Formats: sequence, C-alpha cells, structure tokens
Amino acid sequence: HGWQKGALKIDECCGYQFVTFEVFINVLRITSSSSPSLVYQYPLSLKSTKFTLKWKIDRALMHDLKHANEMKRFESAISGNMWVLGCVPNGVKKDNETTVFKLYLKLCALPPNVSRIKAKFNILCLETKKHLKYIYNDFDYKHKYWQTDKLCKRAYLFHNNNHSDGGEFDTLRFKAEIEIIEQYDLNEHELS
Repeated sequence: HGWQKGALKIDECCGYQFVTFEVFINVLRITSSSSPSLVYQYPLSLKSTKFTLKWKIDRALMHDLKHANEMKRFESAISGNMWVLGCVPNGVKKDNETTVFKLYLKLCALPPNVSRIKAKFNILCLETKKHLKYIYNDFDYKHKYWQTDKLCKRAYLFHNNNHSDGGEFDTLRFKAEIEIIEQYDLNEHELS
C-alpha cells in the first residue's frame, strides 16, 4: 500500500527541527517483466497454520491514539512473520460525530508458491468483552485487510461520564486467534 494518506501531517512535524524516518522493507515477490514467472518470493516458512496474536495498547499508546489525526494508523508487532493487528482510532475523515474506531487484521506475507489463503479467526477485546467469532476471510496481496468497528467504540478513548457503557479505558488489549484453513497455489488450485 505504501505511504498512507494522513499517516503524518504537517502539524505533527512543525515543532521539530529534524524528522527522521526508519523504514523496514520486505520484498514479497519479484516478477520478470519479460514473462509472468516469479524471480523471487519472500521465504516465509509456515511452522503452523494456527496463530495467536496479542496486542496491548498501553497508556502511552492510548495517549497517542486519543490525539491522533484522522486516518492515522497504529499497528502491533508482526506475529509469525505473517500478521498484524492495527487500528485507525479516529476514523478516516474530520467528522467527530460519525468517526469510528476501526480495528483491522492485516496479512503481511504469504509462503512461497501460495497466491491466496482462506483464514478462520476470532478477535476479542478484553476490556469491552466484545468477541467476534468464526470469521472467514480470503487474504492475498491485493486483499490484505479485514476490518471492523464492532469491538471498541471511539468513546472508550475519551472520558465521558454520560456514556452508557462506562468511562474511558487506560489500556486496551486485543487477542486474535487465526487458523489458515485453505491455501491456493499460484494457479489458484487448492493446496490444503
């Protein structure tokens, strides 16, 4: 996807004399321009088809989420060289009335000679006790994301005594259990 619109706005940089970027790049696939054959594939080795991903948003990160511009994304560490959980805490537009907290599961890499996978997963927010179960989704390099706004309301980031579900949380913890149930080769034939 490259650099996301809204990832860093001018008003976030104005107070600094220098801004330093640290970039990590994994080349996933290289295709020959003269033929459709693959020259290189990321050497992801699947030791298991089941993954558990836990992400704790601590107080410092909660502060950043509360003050983030719209479209700003935050992500967990990569699990199994394959998955991350992430969120867009203040939505995608400057509209405080309809802005939602979006949580997403993102595919970061596929094993060699696999074009697509079907995954079954559950995601839980421990603080809200909301649990989305038995979600089935296909992932490939063109369809890397699955997202929801059903696990955490944006109001949980901000103190609001009138909120019927309670006040703000100091931290948020998310847990995803993912199982790859089908894999497809480069010709879209089922492998598993």
